[in-house]
Amino acid sequence: MKTIRLFSILCTMMVFASCEKIVLQDDVLNTDEEDGTAILTISTRGVGDEETMNVNEAKIYIFNEAGKCIEILTTDDENTTTTTHLRAGTYTLYAIGGPDLSRFTLPSISNATANSLITLVETKVMDDLAMKTEVLTLEDGDEEELEIILERKIISIDKIELKSIPIDVTKVEVTLSSFYKAVKLNGTYDATSFTDYTVELTKEDDGTTWSVQPQELMFPSKGVPTITMILTTPSGTDSYSFTASETMSANHHITISGTHNAAQGSTLTVSVKAEAWGDNETFNFNYNESNTVYRPVAGTFCNGYYVVSVDETNRTAVLLAKEKLVEYEAPEAGSSSTIWRAALTTPMATLERPINITNNWRLPTSAEVAIFSKDTQLVTFSSTGYSKIYFCEDDGILKGAQTHHTDIEDNLNWSTTGFSASIRLRPVIDIEY
Repeated sequence: MKTIRLFSILCTMMVFASCEKIVLQDDVLNTDEEDGTAILTISTRGVGDEETMNVNEAKIYIFNEAGKCIEILTTDDENTTTTTHLRAGTYTLYAIGGPDLSRFTLPSISNATANSLITLVETKVMDDLAMKTEVLTLEDGDEEELEIILERKIISIDKIELKSIPIDVTKVEVTLSSFYKAVKLNGTYDATSFTDYTVELTKEDDGTTWSVQPQELMFPSKGVPTITMILTTPSGTDSYSFTASETMSANHHITISGTHNAAQGSTLTVSVKAEAWGDNETFNFNYNESNTVYRPVAGTFCNGYYVVSVDETNRTAVLLAKEKLVEYEAPEAGSSSTIWRAALTTPMATLERPINITNNWRLPTSAEVAIFSKDTQLVTFSSTGYSKIYFCEDDGILKGAQTHHTDIEDNLNWSTTGFSASIRLRPVIDIEY
């Protein structure tokens, strides 16, 4: 009779003791397959490498030709061999190993399929994970040896670094998206579940470099990843985002290094170097102003624009035109509101929009004027407590409105008559983010 020996090996494991011990089957379905005359012996061991991984335990799911899981075999660092008897036939083996498989949700023999999802347990931290699928055919009395090389299924985000950040920046946050959240028992990733990774960087001693070394283990990126940076200043945030040219694939160390070009203001050059546990890869990214994105917070500045309001449910916001007011040709005093309204249309239509925004500027409502005309980031009150007067519109009715500030409260005053060239035109624009 021949003995079938299966070696589960990860190319970056630590070397384990070579002694072979017999361990009992973890789970066996009541079937005739295990009563066969073919003997399957499975061994797990490690191979030394410069970068090592502990495969302290492994599970091997055995499926018959009908696609049914009939056994789950288990090995660990002390018990590296397990043996089972099987009938002649073709079997599919799904092997999974790592330092601590209790960190992952694994299927039981009763519900295991090739598409069973393996996810990180909610309260656990991701650890190394390796998997491989093999198919073998057994005949009665066969004695064969089969070696399985487990393949690493995760990446490591080792370092994120941004250089030449302006000195007035008080916080730097980077979001990487999106990454798979689950892997199937057959080793493919689940395209329906994914997650983002967000981390806050720390300012270094030079005052312009921000970095973090998270050593974060994750499943690889779902396609080419997007890298978004949010720079916070005392007045608000500036956000930049771009899409990489390649995926962040499994079995790689990832380092993201970016340099902000202060001279050009809107230019950021980022290079991402991926050092594999196996091979090395390099990712290069170029950033320019067209990659601006918006992360608006009401009452702050977002990419230089004051945020009047934010609707987080619908992910929309209202931005105010920048400090430089729109110039317009004022009609004669006493002209009708229709004439005044027409005079305001052309300058709003020609005002440059925020980057990547296609909506048109519009007059603010009186409620929106009430918000920004009392904010001392934008306005200076007169000695009697009045702000400047701003054009606004409610239900098609043109108005001029201003805030009267007192020590007790702020009140909005408005009128539909008496329009003059002294009234400020400061439109707003609706955005989606």
